[in-house]
Formats: sequence, structure tokens, C-alpha cells
Amino acid sequence: MRYPRTELGRPAQWRGVIDVGSDGHLVKDAVAGLSDRDRAMIYRSYYLGQTTTQIAAEFRTDDELVKHDLHRVLHALRANLRKRDEIARRHLRVV
Repeated sequence: MRYPRTELGRPAQWRGVIDVGSDGHLVKDAVAGLSDRDRAMIYRSYYLGQTTTQIAAEFRTDDELVKHDLHRVLHALRANLRKRDEIARRHLRVV
């Protein structure tokens, strides 16, 4: 299945969208590691403010599937960021 590619995470498009201070590069890296589909859903939901119904219509899928996928992607992003944070903290203790 092909997904809409209008706002997919091309690096220039994410500049300025994600700004979390000194840890911004970690978030950008985590988002960049998502699939095109997942990145597009996150972008539409959190940056364009689209509802899950609107996203489902664009992706030609079910609203409940979009809700499930957004939950799964956010959970994966959080886990990835926690892991990166633990690695960074371990590195700081060693240095």
C-alpha cells in the first residue's frame, strides 16, 4: 500500500517542528527512524492537528486502526528515547 507522502519526514520539513532543547537531536533521530507510514501519522496527528478519522480517510483505513497505530508508535518512541537516555547516562558515568 502506498501512503500519502506530502509531509513525510524529510529532514528539512522536521526542522523547527521538534524543539526540545538540547535533547532535540535524540527526538529527531527517533522520529527519523520510524517508517514512512508511522512518521506520516505522527506528523498529521500532532503537528497538523488532524483527527484519527481524518487520518484514516487519507490512509483509506479504519479509525480504530489509526488509534491503535498511534498508540503503538508513541510507545515505541518513548521506549527508544528511554533506552538512548540510559545509554547516555552510562556513558557520562564512564567518562
